[in-house]
Amino acid sequence: MTEKILCVDDELAILAGFQRQFRNQFSIVSAVNGQQALDTFAERGPFAVVMSDYNMPGMNGLHFLRRVREQSPDTVRIILTGKADAEAGLAAVNEGILFRFLTKPCSPDLLAATFRAALAQYRLIVSDRTCTERIVEASTGLLADIQKYMQPEVIARVSRVETLVRELLSLLQIAEPSRFELAAKLSHLGCIGVPASVVTTILTAGEGSEDEKLAFQKHAKIGSQILRNTPGLDSVATMIERQFDIKPDFISDQPLKEINPVIMGSQLLRLANTLDSHLLAGKTYSDAINRMSFGDQKNDPVLIEALKTATKREATIQRRTIFLNSMRTGMLAQDDFLTHSGLLIVAKGATISNKTLLELQHNFETGNIDLAASFR
Repeated sequence: MTEKILCVDDELAILAGFQRQFRNQFSIVSAVNGQQALDTFAERGPFAVVMSDYNMPGMNGLHFLRRVREQSPDTVRIILTGKADAEAGLAAVNEGILFRFLTKPCSPDLLAATFRAALAQYRLIVSDRTCTERIVEASTGLLADIQKYMQPEVIARVSRVETLVRELLSLLQIAEPSRFELAAKLSHLGCIGVPASVVTTILTAGEGSEDEKLAFQKHAKIGSQILRNTPGLDSVATMIERQFDIKPDFISDQPLKEINPVIMGSQLLRLANTLDSHLLAGKTYSDAINRMSFGDQKNDPVLIEALKTATKREATIQRRTIFLNSMRTGMLAQDDFLTHSGLLIVAKGATISNKTLLELQHNFETGNIDLAASFR
């Protein structure tokens, strides 16, 4: 009996009856009102099933179960009502708030059958979600692996976008950052459908002709179409599709927790892409931020302010940009490239291969090497 059932009722005798009747069948936890139940849920959860009386002082059962749905969507919800409240219970079932509603008095046999059905429903929900998560995880891993075999410029851009998005998420104190990080990781998947010459031009110089810019930006639509074939990635697909929106929806003047995640994700990608393009084109960090604050390139003021607080990144970004713009496969290392721990990455005189270039880029991104060595 590892799956727990939380029973909420302001009458202690009823709760004691539940404990006595079902002690050998179910794992029952009790609470005497909605607030105590929420505290119990937080302290002793998760609960597979929650059953609440409708009429309770302070917070009625339906209000309480709405809160449960917000906090734990997988938990199966049941309400006990009097006949006078049966209509409200039925309406809540139709809205998807409740799994079942039972009217008082309710026989022990009916209640036990309802608990068993609710537990079966909970197992089905968890099983389906686990299956979907595994599909998403496998598909995401495959798509991320595909990106690894793209041009070095794409791999480097994705790494920079990921780094900046993660830092902004931290600065903004976003509670559940995983979907935004995933959008950053897969943000340039669609480059697989863009001419290599266009990708190289844009991701090397940070700018190109208007036709080249438009051709490059098509990768957002291509990547989105690829992701929409993967269950569970619709929101990530939309974030990626909208990363080049000319007139985006801003997040300003709203509590961050109330902002549509798709809007937040697309804005983060837009900001990261725009900043990276300016730096690749030789702009300074401060000049890039100024350009991103006005006109057609205007980014959300909340995100711009978060970017301004990350002043410690300025020198690192500029040095990294120079490094990534300058290094190419086929160059010769003029010195040994060592990590700060003394591990040799490239020996003096060695030719820079695609593999070593990626390894150098990764180590530089993560701060394991600096620019003490040189190449030509």
